[in-house]
Amino acid sequence: MKNLSIRRLRSFLTVAEMGSVTTAAKFLNQTQGAVSQQLSKLDEEFSANLFERKADGLKLSQAGEEIYRSAKDLVQSHDRLVASSERSELKGSISIGFPLDLSGKEMVARVMRSFIESHPGVSVKIRYGSSTTLRENVKGGALDLALIEEHPDISNGLVLYRERLIWIGAQNGKSYTDKVLPVSLVSETCVYRPYVLAGLEQIERPWKCVFDSDSYESTIAMIRMDLAVGVVLSSALPGGCAELDSATGLPRLPEFNISLIFSDNVSPPVKRLEKILCSTFIDAHVRERAVMD
Repeated sequence: MKNLSIRRLRSFLTVAEMGSVTTAAKFLNQTQGAVSQQLSKLDEEFSANLFERKADGLKLSQAGEEIYRSAKDLVQSHDRLVASSERSELKGSISIGFPLDLSGKEMVARVMRSFIESHPGVSVKIRYGSSTTLRENVKGGALDLALIEEHPDISNGLVLYRERLIWIGAQNGKSYTDKVLPVSLVSETCVYRPYVLAGLEQIERPWKCVFDSDSYESTIAMIRMDLAVGVVLSSALPGGCAELDSATGLPRLPEFNISLIFSDNVSPPVKRLEKILCSTFIDAHVRERAVMD
């Protein structure tokens, strides 16, 4: 009877989801050599090469694709069993931050609601703010961890996935045609701001800031009323708004990393939530990418 190692399968899944042994090793808190060795052992056990090296990273081979879902189901079942024994034991508090434009994302609400219901002994405090402010909060110890948006060139957190930044305006709106482009951004600390303004300057498009507010809802309301245009992540397109494509003459915006950053607090509740967030967001992005492909 062959007994598969959960640790090896977890390494296999993490590399498959992150496309890199180096990044997976960092996430798993293991050495790169240890993760590579575990993958080699799995290749031997399945008598096949589970990965192929491509220009943009490691990709699952046909054999790897065939065992991916079964391996994920097995590891998740294992984790649920372990979690059921830990729920009564986990006690303490957690403070976590999320970016303003992800505040309405159903995945965030679902993960946090599930965690709170499953761990009644853990007190959870959630804060929303700009990525710049959340980073300062984590660095200063006011937050234990935070999901933030980072430009890939200056990314320091644990990258979960990458997403396009898009221009948005009111549905059937005309504000983007104004000679002086009216722009509404959440605040001066908005992590997107320098890249938005640099893009406009590059194409020599006159602009004016018509609204600065720490309220995400108020900013989106200005856009819905066709008083300004703004920017959001592609997955966070608000109702009543539409994406403004290249035909509008607006500059192309960069992609941003969605990353997880941590304070020095590595208590069991924090570590547990960290694993859940990583697994949820990485897996969701992998599924989304597979559908798009």
